[in-house]
Amino acid sequence: MLINYSKLIEPLHLNHRIIIINCPLECYPLLQSSLQIVSEQIADSWETHQYNIDKSFAIEQVLLEMNNTSLFNDGDYYQLNFTVKPSVSQIEIIKKIIQALDKHNFVSICLSLDYKDIKAAWISDVSKHGYFLNITDNSHDINQFVEHSLSSNQLTITPEAKSELINLNRSNLMQLAQSINNLCNLFSSQYQITVEDIKTHIMDNSQYSIYNIASLLLNGNINEAYKILTEIIQETDNLILLLWNLNDDLKKLIKLKSLSRTNSNISGAMQTLRIYGDKVSVFNKAFNRIKYQEMLAIQDHLANIDMIIKGVIDTSIEEEFLRLVMQYK
Repeated sequence: MLINYSKLIEPLHLNHRIIIINCPLECYPLLQSSLQIVSEQIADSWETHQYNIDKSFAIEQVLLEMNNTSLFNDGDYYQLNFTVKPSVSQIEIIKKIIQALDKHNFVSICLSLDYKDIKAAWISDVSKHGYFLNITDNSHDINQFVEHSLSSNQLTITPEAKSELINLNRSNLMQLAQSINNLCNLFSSQYQITVEDIKTHIMDNSQYSIYNIASLLLNGNINEAYKILTEIIQETDNLILLLWNLNDDLKKLIKLKSLSRTNSNISGAMQTLRIYGDKVSVFNKAFNRIKYQEMLAIQDHLANIDMIIKGVIDTSIEEEFLRLVMQYK
């Protein structure tokens, strides 16, 4: 069943036992909100199991755990967060997981797929057994996100104030979420936020975005990227999102270098990699500025940061990110 974010917060009665949430990186706050809504609709006594899944993850572990859950649990909630597109073998296990579902468990699968991948047969098959939520940054869902986030903290907002809040954080959902959090900390429950409150307490973040950091680094604007990074570095969610964004751009850049060896038409290669708009000039500059071996070194550094986030390496993630920035010089 196809649903949108607005439908999810009605709330949705979870008659099915699985939900697939497809979400681009820039809409990460909407993904977090959606997962929170799903969790709230599942009994508090249920046990939650979270998995961050890459290509090397043996997803059979999830199926094995489902088959060996404790009879003393009221139910089990499995949250599968895919950091890459699922492999063919992982898709087959997902199908088996669906077959194993009953009234005592629920599964959410979080992905970031493009339009072509969304049309894949396995997505259609899985959607027949549950819900498919395709998150976008359309204005209606963003308005709903603001209202729901504030109402969860027993706050309301005037239409004029909501419009001003969104405008001050235009194209920057991470900062919008942070602004909402600040408002929730500022005001007591039952308060109605006015446009004067927004103008007084919320700065204009419309020109600032975490997604600009990758472009600044590729362009060689190291000092500006460093400045922004030092401002957001205390928020772990920001760093995770930045890691995904840097990885995505770097993979495209490495692929572009590889394609250039057999195809002198760089513009055609960029279209193949879906590099459009303002990104074209950014990648052109990085293509000529950063050597192939330097790209591989940056990729290794990103892999180390990923291990730090997962707790495999015990060191300061903030220091590693700051060192990473200097590698783009």
